[in-house]
Amino acid sequence: MFGPRASLDLGGVRGPIRVFGDETSIGLAHALQSSAPGRAVICRFEATAPDDAAQVVGRLGLHDAKIATRTAHEAHLDAIEAELPALAAGGATFVLSGRAQAIQRLRQALGRLSVAGGRVMTKAYWAPGKVGLD
Repeated sequence: MFGPRASLDLGGVRGPIRVFGDETSIGLAHALQSSAPGRAVICRFEATAPDDAAQVVGRLGLHDAKIATRTAHEAHLDAIEAELPALAAGGATFVLSGRAQAIQRLRQALGRLSVAGGRVMTKAYWAPGKVGLD
């Protein structure tokens, strides 16, 4: 048993933030943008229903967000991975949340780019076939 706890503590993060996630991460991205209105928050989301996700993203004012349609063989992550070198060059902090397998893949890609572990924060909200993630 455990009590309430923070999912991700981003209070000490300064500078630009790059958020990767899925539909479950849109609220997190909005909270990050709202907490520091002048901060650059760039978002990349994967979604099963990209049109629906785009409506939510638009209503929340996440202007620097792109949504990739989730594909069965993870091909959509190739395009997101291709953006990582440019995003990493600016010294941003990466917040990876949502689906565990996608987080793992992008974290490994950031490692190959020598992004320091302190600049990568992760929180898996779900994984196919798993229960008990928050």
